[in-house]
Amino acid sequence: RNGTLSLAEFAKVCEQLKKPVAVDEEVRRVFTRYDYDRSGQLSKSELRAALRDMKIDMAAPEAAAAIAKHDADRNGTLSL
Repeated sequence: RNGTLSLAEFAKVCEQLKKPVAVDEEVRRVFTRYDYDRSGQLSKSELRAALRDMKIDMAAPEAAAAIAKHDADRNGTLSL
């Protein structure tokens, strides 16, 4: 577990938060925009920045919980 989300995991988080999105070019563009270190993964802080711009306020513990819940491969990341 390294605390990041993949593109598909990011889409699931958005869906759970009542912001359904398809894993399409728009989601990929947004994901890439917030993947500041270009790791192909979203960290907790990168996820919070992305959601904040989507008008979803999420505290750090909530972001960590969302990552933990949607981390399909259980490596602590949400990967592109």
